[in-house]
Amino acid sequence: MSERTDYKGPEYPTEAHGSIPAFHSYEEEAEFWDTHDFTDFKQETTPVTVRAPRGLSANV
Repeated sequence: MSERTDYKGPEYPTEAHGSIPAFHSYEEEAEFWDTHDFTDFKQETTPVTVRAPRGLSANV
């Protein structure tokens, strides 16, 4: 199992990432994403490969 199973989200303040600003609270970040579409920042993303444990993907 992953060591990150207890991950609770980012620590604030976050750092700015390209044109995505730094956030000082969960509420500030939520307000930003409520008014912006993540597809507008596609150039700032990195594709990843996701693997699901056997049997789990059958339910998706």
